[in-house]
Amino acid sequence: MRATLSGHTGPVYDVALSVDGRLLASGGLDRTVRLWDASSGRLLATLQSHAGLVCGVALSADGRLLASGNFDGTVELWQVPDGQPLATLTGHTGPVYGVALSADGKLLASGGLDGTVRLWDVSSGTCVRTLRSDRRYERMNITGVTGITAAQRAAMLALGAVDHQGPAGEALAGAQLT
Repeated sequence: MRATLSGHTGPVYDVALSVDGRLLASGGLDRTVRLWDASSGRLLATLQSHAGLVCGVALSADGRLLASGNFDGTVELWQVPDGQPLATLTGHTGPVYGVALSADGKLLASGGLDGTVRLWDVSSGTCVRTLRSDRRYERMNITGVTGITAAQRAAMLALGAVDHQGPAGEALAGAQLT
């Protein structure tokens, strides 16, 4: 089968296909999520709750739940096939570029420009865990580093570096030098 699904008025940024291959979801620059019958190419619903472009879409294994990630930092949950909004999840501080649903549809993962992956309980809409990778200087030991100014040292400390010495080079109380 070959078909072109027309309907979005701008670029499409993500698509998701249901496990059974019957339903297709697409999201893009026109700030919509569109649900399609994959075999006929017929548009089933256009979901328009997003304040910004839609960056990511995911369908649950049973095809009854859709998640969409938005440029405004929100994740939206939708009932399929009627497209009724179920919840708007907030917590990211930047665009949400990826969303994924667990096989049982109980857990949602979202990843964003803020450098976090958030895990959500779908039934309550609460964030149950936030995963964040280390910042560039996270846990970098700058104890004894020379050739940098006090301002550079302060900036590195603010970015997560550690210094086991005081400003004058003396060991801090309780600090273990490694």
